[in-house]
Amino acid sequence: MTARKRAGRTRKLMDLEELIADVAEGQKLTGEQLRESDKEWARLRKEMHETNKRVGELTSRFGRISEDLLWPSVEAAVKRQGVRIVSINLRTKAVRGDQIVQESDILVLGYRGKPERLVCFLASVKAQVRPEHPDEFVEDLQGFHEAYPHLRDAEVLGIIAGIGIDPTVQKRAERLGLFVIRVGPRVARIANARDFKPRVWTRSG
Repeated sequence: MTARKRAGRTRKLMDLEELIADVAEGQKLTGEQLRESDKEWARLRKEMHETNKRVGELTSRFGRISEDLLWPSVEAAVKRQGVRIVSINLRTKAVRGDQIVQESDILVLGYRGKPERLVCFLASVKAQVRPEHPDEFVEDLQGFHEAYPHLRDAEVLGIIAGIGIDPTVQKRAERLGLFVIRVGPRVARIANARDFKPRVWTRSG
């Protein structure tokens, strides 16, 4: 082998070693970048978890504020229906065994008529009433007597109460036979049309 060939082969080996070193260094950097990315994702997931927790706490607090703001208006609306109120219950839960079968924001019990009949006004209170809320609330009303068997003889009426209620949502609630209470410029008031006829849910449906 001539000196020139040996020199050429040596150069190729050196070039190959440099290429291998470059690849190894690149892999090292990529590994470091991946590890850094993993750390960044872990930090991001932690921040998202903490943010979701804070949002959940804020939503729960806002919901309680809405209930505290609106329950006097619910009480007044029930009295205007000729009801002799015997109890007002906030944030009630119907429990069967260890399972919660139904939750209610406001549950008002009373008597009306001659002879007096037991009536229950169930109110769903929302800061912002969304389009699906009236239909979901009707499902709760339909299942009320099963969830509260000790009140199986009660006539049940539903109230949707909210700080913000879109007119189309209000119309949907009225068509379903629900009272609607909306916060106005000064006070909360019943927003139903004058010819509104509420629906009464009984044990037989």
